[in-house]
Amino acid sequence: MSFYSGFYKNHKISTFTKCLIMYDKALKLVALKFGGDELGKGTFPLNHNKESNTGWISAQNFFRLNTELKLNDIKGKYEPKKYNDPDKGNMFIIDLNKRIEVRR
Repeated sequence: MSFYSGFYKNHKISTFTKCLIMYDKALKLVALKFGGDELGKGTFPLNHNKESNTGWISAQNFFRLNTELKLNDIKGKYEPKKYNDPDKGNMFIIDLNKRIEVRR
């Protein structure tokens, strides 16, 4: 799971070391909560490329646990929306129903 440079810089992703990924199967929403050790167990290490101001998560285990998510069906670009959950705090929501078409 990659984070393009605009998102990475605008939301200061370089300041975080871990990411908690949550999935709502019924709505096909993925939630990302960035932080550090305070996120607890079940988080994924956040990798940074300082030269290109991008980041990524190796989320292979997340997709193994959520077998209905077929990578070939969902891979692409999405626009994460900032969301403040009353219990979990700030996070980003990705609606898997709203893939952005990229022209090449």
